[in-house]
Amino acid sequence: MKLATLKKLRSLLFCLLIGFSIAACGGGGSNDSPGQVGTVGVSLTDNAGLYNAVVLSIEKVGIVASNSSTIYYNSADLSELPITVDVLDLPDETTLFLGDIDVPLPDDGSEVCFNQIRLVLSEEGNYVIDNVDPDTKYDLKTPSGQQSGIKLLVKEEAFCLSAEDDAVNVTIEFDPATAIIVKENSANPYQLKPTSMRIIKGNFFTAPESFIDGLVSVPTVNSALGCDEFDTNPIVTVEAYNNSAVLTSKTVALAEGPFKDDGSCFYSGAFKLLLPDQGDYDLFANWDIFTANEPDVEYNSTVLLELTEE
Repeated sequence: MKLATLKKLRSLLFCLLIGFSIAACGGGGSNDSPGQVGTVGVSLTDNAGLYNAVVLSIEKVGIVASNSSTIYYNSADLSELPITVDVLDLPDETTLFLGDIDVPLPDDGSEVCFNQIRLVLSEEGNYVIDNVDPDTKYDLKTPSGQQSGIKLLVKEEAFCLSAEDDAVNVTIEFDPATAIIVKENSANPYQLKPTSMRIIKGNFFTAPESFIDGLVSVPTVNSALGCDEFDTNPIVTVEAYNNSAVLTSKTVALAEGPFKDDGSCFYSGAFKLLLPDQGDYDLFANWDIFTANEPDVEYNSTVLLELTEE
């Protein structure tokens, strides 16, 4: 039986999401039989606008095979886990190595595919500090995080390894604005929402080769008293589509304001979309009754999305 070692779990901060990277490459196995070695990396990116800190204490990381309940965890011998990290503290393009994962490959050359990633967290040390009360730590509730682990599902195509095709890279999108649920009037109002984390393919061991960034603008009324204010700052969802159908990536921009320019009043916020492939993308942004569409946006470009009422 051949062996693939999913190696070097790492964390890499870009701008607006948390990412989990997986890659495989040729090399030696860690069991008695020769085999191939793969590489796994975890990447962290964030949207710092809503929080002062989002801290996770990670015990181990695993991947779940698609056709069985088998879970492959990082190697204890080569791991730097457990580790406690504030995802908002990591500067752009910083890499944090976490560990290795060994995966046996069938002798017949068939694929081993994975449709789930597990993050097992410590009992303590997971918390949020918000912008409202920067002196208070709120426990971050994590469903099954300390037992079987947070379950992150591959919602689209599974990622696979085989003797002939032993290289795959994926990234987990983690945006605190959507991955954390806020429950008002609760002693511990913050809860992790794993279903809002999305796994996308792409090699992000270094800075991403393909992304789109820019600003969103939400208009407000310019009256005799000045610019009208919204009750809460707009949280704008920005999505990128390929071929006008498949959702490729999404993030959330916190728009602040109001600001005034040339007689117009608006709220404005920054966004950055991590994209799996180079090419052109259709962008869609929305908040409340406001939307914006921008077709055929080229990767590695900067755009302004001006939302208007539907």
